Amino acid sequence: MDEWHEEADNEVEAFLGEVEAVKKMIDDIHLSLENLQSLYSKFLSTTNEEKERAISSEMDEMLDDNNDLAQSSREELKRMKEDIDDFEQTSIKRGRNHTAVVAIKNNMHTKLVKNFLALMQDYQNMQTDYQGK
Repeated sequence: MDEWHEEADNEVEAFLGEVEAVKKMIDDIHLSLENLQSLYSKFLSTTNEEKERAISSEMDEMLDDNNDLAQSSREELKRMKEDIDDFEQTSIKRGRNHTAVVAIKNNMHTKLVKNFLALMQDYQNMQTDYQGK
């Protein structure tokens, strides 16, 4: 394998690792959102003020954790995009044509961003419902 192919393979392999890490963060947020929705249902159906406070406290903690995870995901997605752009510019400067690698990375990044934004919309809707309690 020549240097060009090896560089492309290494770049794609490293990127796939980053994609998996972001997918895991998105899956964790999704799972937490399901747990929050379940807790919110319990919150709405409880008639005991003490249980209501306990559930509310647990939900507040989960919301804080989710906010931190969402922020980390946002930052990672932003960093990935910057890395894609840097790789593209570096490839051009070095006279290497890695347009296929750049296209693959851009497509995968776009899909991750779409999934993340859809999840964040659901999360925001749930937060709005909870805040309006």
